[in-house]
Amino acid sequence: MKANLTSLRVPLSRLRNDADEVFKLLNDEPLAITKYGQIVAYLIPEDTYRILLQNSKPNHQASGLLNIRAT
Repeated sequence: MKANLTSLRVPLSRLRNDADEVFKLLNDEPLAITKYGQIVAYLIPEDTYRILLQNSKPNHQASGLLNIRAT
């Protein structure tokens, strides 16, 4: 069973249509992005991302995932 890391959920369609407003919802906890009611991703603030990078142990698989950038 997957753990739900946050109570804040936003449909993917809202992120596509109103990204600026969705970004305003970001606080210190992740924001769950849903598709058809299921969580498909988490959006995290930039400072949280940097902390994750600094605290992660070198791991070939994980480093590739953590360095993915949106285009």
